[in-house]
Amino acid sequence: MSLNSAALSEIATEAGLLALLNEWLSDWFDGQPHGLAGVTPTFPAANRAFGQGAPAQPLAVLDPGVDAEIRVVVHPRLETAVPATTVLYRGKLVTSFVLLNFWVSAKRPGTGQSDLLAQRIGDLLHAILANPDSRYALAEKGVTHLQPSPPVALPSADYAKRLVSCGAALQYPIQFGDGPPVVPPGCASFTLEAVALTGTYLVGRYQWDQPATLQAAQVVAWAPQGQPVVLELEVGGALTGLQLVIPTGDPNTEVQASVELGGLAVAPGLAVRWQVVSAPDAVDTAWHCAVSMQVDFPAPVAPGPPPPSSIVLRDGVTGRTIQVVVNDGELDVVDPGS
Repeated sequence: MSLNSAALSEIATEAGLLALLNEWLSDWFDGQPHGLAGVTPTFPAANRAFGQGAPAQPLAVLDPGVDAEIRVVVHPRLETAVPATTVLYRGKLVTSFVLLNFWVSAKRPGTGQSDLLAQRIGDLLHAILANPDSRYALAEKGVTHLQPSPPVALPSADYAKRLVSCGAALQYPIQFGDGPPVVPPGCASFTLEAVALTGTYLVGRYQWDQPATLQAAQVVAWAPQGQPVVLELEVGGALTGLQLVIPTGDPNTEVQASVELGGLAVAPGLAVRWQVVSAPDAVDTAWHCAVSMQVDFPAPVAPGPPPPSSIVLRDGVTGRTIQVVVNDGELDVVDPGS
């Protein structure tokens, strides 16, 4: 599933977020069955609304035959901006942390039917917010690090209500200029918000205009299940055999791994990336991957004094010879006969 709405940007952050969520929710809650984590449940149709407000009266007024509404309210919390460089531009990466409240309202004829419908929508909403496959389309557009809570029942005289709260990080770049960046020495960072699948690359591609040496790398990720995930360093389009192995662990827990790179020399202009070379399927693989790599730039060696040079002069009449030696800018005359 891919979304047609534009990715988040500095001029359309909240409006862009609501457009993405509207399209994403409409693709799921359409009254049709959808594959999710190996099963194919039927997702009830639901109206979508945004911002504070009461549900439509009646719910079916927006779409005849629909008995539920999902209303999204965005609560900003914190915003950060850090320097970010890519092969395309120099700029900053802005991360806005928000709380998304999904208010589910349902009203269906029959004893207990409203509560059953509201609970089912809440459970399915929580499932697609928590599953890396179903939220991949949002991550592609900058809606990342979704952390949903299970649905909570709320009292209401008119509707069956559930609240699903979800933390999120909204990420978008601010571009300062075109052209390959000059990356300072220190740390090169690579990330992958989506699931790590064999053959894919982490986000991040570095090139330097001077020789560099790669010293060590560390990865932090949410643990894969069943088998480890293997990342391999690629330099100049060729795999190097240097690997980071993400170990298995409990679901939704953080694991770490590191590797020494032995001062691997990288010539100017060669691209450096990390590739996923081995991983389980999308359900069991790692996600939220972040690699930090230590990069050093050897100090240039100062040129030493040039080696001494000399010429020999010979008097054609007397046959006498002298030697003139140029040593570190000084002239020395050597007379073999003296």
